Amino acid sequence: MRVDSVLTLQKRARSKNLALLSACSAALLFFTSSCADKASETPEQNAFQEISPCPFPGADDVDPSRLRCGYLTVPENRSDPASDQLKIPVAIVKSASAEPKPDPVVFLHGGPGAAPLGSERVYKLFAGHMFGADRDIIIYNQRGSQMVQPSLDCGEALAARNDAYAQDLTLAQRDEAISDMATSCLRTLVAKGRDLHGYTAQENAADLHDLRTSLGIDQWNLMAVSYGVLMALEAARIDERGVRSLILDSVVSHESDLFMSEANRNFARSIDRLLGACAADAACAQTFPELDEKLSSLLVKLKAAPVAVSLNRADGGVQEIIVNWHDFLNLLHWMLYNSETLRLAPLLISQTEAGDTSLLTNLMDNVFPAPKNGSGGASASFFPIVCNDQYRDRSAFSAQKTRFDGFAITSFMERVCEQPEFEFANRGPLAPTPLETPTLLLAGYFDPMTPDIYAKQAEKNLPQSVFVSIPNFGHSTLSGYTACQTVLAKSFLDELKATEAFSCADDLKGPAFIFSPAEPAPN
Repeated sequence: MRVDSVLTLQKRARSKNLALLSACSAALLFFTSSCADKASETPEQNAFQEISPCPFPGADDVDPSRLRCGYLTVPENRSDPASDQLKIPVAIVKSASAEPKPDPVVFLHGGPGAAPLGSERVYKLFAGHMFGADRDIIIYNQRGSQMVQPSLDCGEALAARNDAYAQDLTLAQRDEAISDMATSCLRTLVAKGRDLHGYTAQENAADLHDLRTSLGIDQWNLMAVSYGVLMALEAARIDERGVRSLILDSVVSHESDLFMSEANRNFARSIDRLLGACAADAACAQTFPELDEKLSSLLVKLKAAPVAVSLNRADGGVQEIIVNWHDFLNLLHWMLYNSETLRLAPLLISQTEAGDTSLLTNLMDNVFPAPKNGSGGASASFFPIVCNDQYRDRSAFSAQKTRFDGFAITSFMERVCEQPEFEFANRGPLAPTPLETPTLLLAGYFDPMTPDIYAKQAEKNLPQSVFVSIPNFGHSTLSGYTACQTVLAKSFLDELKATEAFSCADDLKGPAFIFSPAEPAPN
């Protein structure tokens, strides 16, 4: 498969991943947990209002008879009786079956702050998803995401983060620039009257309870990816009777500190796995000998002399980007998210170290920072949700910054969360709760953000769980749609246990690395 074909697949995957991917790219006040331990006791006040025809973009791609759309109205902060109301967009893609099963599948997106209903492909993708063969699929944008009324919108403030990647900044300067942008954004939201106490995994879980009761559903199945997993675990905790099963992909556990102290460790672990996989592959090792030394050499070169590349902008113009050592690692991080682009990583390291920046330019144009794709991504809700849920008593965490000079794509987050005006540290920690809910745990072997460490942490409190590692994937393994992991997930959904379908995982191999821009990859 040629490099241009891989990049075409990657672009398609990006569109798909709006439905099944978390965009942890680039946060607020403590939350009173007593209010999060129960959902609204008056779900009739938090009603689902149906709107026909479906008002969301892309809905025209699906037969209207298979769509039911509308808004769920919920309080922004359940601990405040005078709280403003939020209108959360919801779409139900009805099963093609004449007699669908009564327990639908609910998709919980990641980010936090991604917005699957903003993708023009999401309806068509879920209409043809194998989960929808005999079950309805419910999709919604979580509180704070785009299309929620009101959303957490800072106007053009978030677009400024692209400037931090275009310039030749030190890692500390980059983190300062992004954290200053985020802090300014949060102040703007507070000035607009947004109550950021309410943007937490627990409030999102309460929204789910309200949605289930409002729709009159007795039980449903939660399919969650990345940060959506933490919300799914909270939803099962407060509404265990209403959750038939959990399918958890790219797990965020209660114990994790993935956006702060553990981010560098997780990335370095993923890079080590990539380098090890190439060394263990005879053809890769022969084509790219001593790849780890080449990566180290390249980073030294980029520290001494960053390179300039010209990338396409959304308006049709061209933008020059200065690529230094941590910009290169940023690109590697995002390549490891995707099962197709991670196959190009050894070739990228080797070519760039040798002074050939053609592939580097191509990947930065299509994968990261890809200015031609605009400034979209996770909304500003990323910041309050992460800080509310994860910025606990920091004495419990020791930063693990032992590799790559402490690099992590979210190394700015602790600086955002420690701002005293927002009082993030006042909030108590989330605690795992043992659940008897049948659960499937999936982890991509190369995942640089949510490694299998977290799935194994969650597994300890899920005695009815099955864990499967996917050896050729990074983040969001279910974005494979028809891959082995989707087949076995469908089997688990039906049987609530491991079945013969799980045997496909035994035959999975590591990534088929690409050795040349012009040559096909091995089968």
